[in-house]
Amino acid sequence: MNVPFVIQKISRDVVETILMNPSEPHRHDHEELIIVTHGKVHSFIPDEDTLGWVIRYSSDFIPQSGFNFYSSFLDTINYKPAADFCSTTIHDLCEIMLRENEREPIDYTMIRHLLGAVLSKLEYNYRRPAGVDFYADKLNMSSRNLNLISQTVFGKDLHTQ
Repeated sequence: MNVPFVIQKISRDVVETILMNPSEPHRHDHEELIIVTHGKVHSFIPDEDTLGWVIRYSSDFIPQSGFNFYSSFLDTINYKPAADFCSTTIHDLCEIMLRENEREPIDYTMIRHLLGAVLSKLEYNYRRPAGVDFYADKLNMSSRNLNLISQTVFGKDLHTQ
């Protein structure tokens, strides 16, 4: 990726292109956040009703993000926001980021703040008080694996918290 930030709206045209030309498994040199607002996705093979956003950014574009921490352990994190204020706010922030990204010159400082707001909305759900099983499910892993990672990284057993 030769720019620090890219945002793309997932539309029916984008979905058709993905369905007609699925990509092979690969690694990225950047962070990738896929926000699905409508439809279903499995291993990012969307159904024809899928809508949302794809946001790609270099890890150093927003280094304070906790999502960069998770990428050390996981290839994907699946989180489904409820259709409420949170998902509406995320959609609105993505619309603003898209508009800012289309301006000349691009104001990366503004985009960095907007992306930070999106990530904060998503991260909030990982910080709310819930059990190990809740977090493990959101991170697509067993509670045992999450506990092992926690013990390795933080020296804490989640089951005793």
